[in-house]
Amino acid sequence: MKKIFTIITVLFGVFFTYSSNLVDMEIFYDPFMREILGIKKFIYDESDNIVSIENYNEDNEIYARFEYKYEFNSALEVYEYANKIKVKYSKFLYNGATVIGKADYDSKNALVSNFKYIYGNDGNLKSILEYSKGGELVGKKEFIIEGDKVVEENQYDGENKLLINKKYLYKGDKINRIEFYLSTGRKIRVIERKYLNKNGMTSIFGYRNNFMDLR
Repeated sequence: MKKIFTIITVLFGVFFTYSSNLVDMEIFYDPFMREILGIKKFIYDESDNIVSIENYNEDNEIYARFEYKYEFNSALEVYEYANKIKVKYSKFLYNGATVIGKADYDSKNALVSNFKYIYGNDGNLKSILEYSKGGELVGKKEFIIEGDKVVEENQYDGENKLLINKKYLYKGDKINRIEFYLSTGRKIRVIERKYLNKNGMTSIFGYRNNFMDLR
């Protein structure tokens, strides 16, 4: 279904549009798309916020779950569970309605890492910097955006060495597949997205809120 209209404003620090579809699931394949390696399912509340993400392995067994807590439709915290045991949680930091940071804690509430979100003058996310609890830069994500579409994502280590390149492929105005490549150019994974037949406000990353760093 076609995009209904465009909102010419910046919300949550990223360009938002009204889309006819919310993401229902992401299917993980081997690089040749011959074998399903896992599935990620998205659960929404009545406001179309993502409240839970469930990860299933190739045997359709759930092995991880993420639960999101909101205030005024802004994600404040996310809890990560493995086999029903909480292993980590995160807190988002806002400047007004824009996410500018995130802190990760382990199951004992000890700080693990901090993230800083960098935006361009157009309001689109340009990069996410990851710091250790001691303040050392340990990783970085950079996004390439053309018009109102994110087309690539590059992931680096703390020494600015390229680790992973992600290419976003579209079908119409929606992200259809995401391809993962090593720095050598070898494809290692493909994600295929399936959508709900439901209207919702989404970012250029295709999600209801600004989940640019979904696990």
